[in-house]
Amino acid sequence: MDFSNLYSDLIFEILARASLNTLDTCKLVSKDWNRLVYESNFMPSYCKNTSNVYGYLIQNLVANRHQFRFVSFNSQPPEGHDQTCIRISTPTPADDMNIQASSKQGILCCVRRKGKEYRYYVYKPSTQQWQNLPNPKLRLTTLKVALVVLRSNPLWYKIIRISRPQVSRPDFYNYHCEIFDSERWSWRRAEDILLPHGEMFDNNQSVYASGLIYWLTTDDNVLAFNHEQETYHTFPLPELVCKNCEYSCKQLVEYQGKLGFICKTPEGHIHLWGVLDRKHPRWKLIKEVNIDLLAKEVSFPSPAGFYNADVALLKAFRKMIFYKLQDSSYNEIELLDGLCFAADVFPFRSDLEPVNLRGR
Repeated sequence: MDFSNLYSDLIFEILARASLNTLDTCKLVSKDWNRLVYESNFMPSYCKNTSNVYGYLIQNLVANRHQFRFVSFNSQPPEGHDQTCIRISTPTPADDMNIQASSKQGILCCVRRKGKEYRYYVYKPSTQQWQNLPNPKLRLTTLKVALVVLRSNPLWYKIIRISRPQVSRPDFYNYHCEIFDSERWSWRRAEDILLPHGEMFDNNQSVYASGLIYWLTTDDNVLAFNHEQETYHTFPLPELVCKNCEYSCKQLVEYQGKLGFICKTPEGHIHLWGVLDRKHPRWKLIKEVNIDLLAKEVSFPSPAGFYNADVALLKAFRKMIFYKLQDSSYNEIELLDGLCFAADVFPFRSDLEPVNLRGR
C-alpha cells in the first residue's frame, strides 16, 4: 500500500472541509499542503462540502450605473446552495454601487452614489450586511483602493486609498495615501507615494499576495506597498516584457498565494510569470499557455487571472471563460444584465457566516 498517497488523500479531505480561516492557516504548514489547495479539483470539492463560494465579481458601467455578475468555475452552485449569497445588490434601487476593492474573506469596499452624494461602505454580499464608513477626502480623485483583512474574529481590516492631489511636486508625481483602520474607525494620512514624472498607476486592480499590496504602473513597474510599515518600493516587470509593446494585456495576479504577472505574447499565447521571494523580487516564467484553438471559437480572449494552478480565467465579449490547461477544454459563462465586457475583475471568496463589520 502506498501510504504517501493515503496520507495525501486524507489531508485533502480534511482541508476540503475546513473554515476559510483554518484553510489559510493550513496553507502555511507545508509546501505539500499549499499545493493541495491549488489543485484543480480542490476548490470545487471545498465549495461543495462547505457551501462557501469562490470565484470572481465582474463589474462594468451600463447606462451610467454599475452592474455586477458573480462567476465561478462551476457555473451552477452546489445542490441546496443559497443563490442569494452570490448576488450583489444595493440597499435601495435608486443607489449606484461601485466596488472599489475585494478580499478573500468575503468583504468588499464599495462607494455608493445617491444623487450627488457619495458614501464609503464595507459590504459582505453573502450575508447582505452593510456598514457605512467615515468618508475619506472625497475632493481628491480616487485612483486606487485596496482592502486587507488582518483578522477574521473579531474582524480587523485596513483600507488603503490612493488619490490624486490638487497640487503636484515639480520633480515627482506625488500621490495622496490615506489608510482606514477598522480598530480606530478613522482615516489618517500616510506619507505620499512618489513616482517619476510621466509614470502613473495603470487601470488594473490591486493584488494582495505574500503580505504586500501590489499595483502596476504605466511605466511597467510594480509598486509594492507594505501596509504594516507603510513603506513602498518599486521593481520592474520581466525584462522580456518590460516596455515591449508587442506584449499586451499586462496585469498582476495572485498565483498560489504569491505575486504573479500575466500577459499576452506576440504569438497570442499567455505567459504567467511569478515572484518566488518578495524580499528579492526576481521573475521566473512559470507557464506558457497556448490558446490558439480557443481563439478560433471565441473573439479576442484575453487573460484575467488564474483560478487555480491548472485553470486560467479569460475574458471575452459578453462572456468569461475558465480554460483548463490540461486538456484545453473550457467553461463559458455568459455575462448577462447588459454586461458586454469585464471592465473590473475582483477575486472573491466567502463563507455564509454573519460578521460584525465594525469588528467590535
